[in-house]
Amino acid sequence: PQLEDVSILLTGERRAANAFSTIQILFTPVSNADGMELIAEEPEGFDFSLVDVLTAQESAIEFRNLNLIRIATVIEAGVRQNITLDKVKLAVRGGQTLFEVKTLLNGEKMDEKLDFREG
Repeated sequence: PQLEDVSILLTGERRAANAFSTIQILFTPVSNADGMELIAEEPEGFDFSLVDVLTAQESAIEFRNLNLIRIATVIEAGVRQNITLDKVKLAVRGGQTLFEVKTLLNGEKMDEKLDFREG
C-alpha cells in the first residue's frame, strides 16, 4: 500500500549544497510496522552516515550509509508519523530531490512512497 500524506521538509538553517542540516519526514501509514527506510535517490551526494534521529518516540538506527537510513521505531496504522533526522549531509549540488520512503515489519516492506519529489 501507499503511504499517505507524505512530506519531507528541509527544516535546518543550513540549506546550501554539501551542508549538514536537518530534515523532517512526515507520513501516515496504512499498515502497522516496526521500522522505516528512507533512500535519497537524487541528487547524488546525500549522506546519512552521521545522522542522529530526533523524535519523541523511542527509535534506533538499524542501518545507515551514504544515501540510505533504516530506523527501528513503532509505527501504528493511521497514526501520523514525524521523524526528524539531524546531521544529514545534503547533496553536492542543489536542485529537486527524489526520495523513497518505506515502512517495514520484520524487515518486509509494508507501505511505501516511491519517486517522491514534493516537499
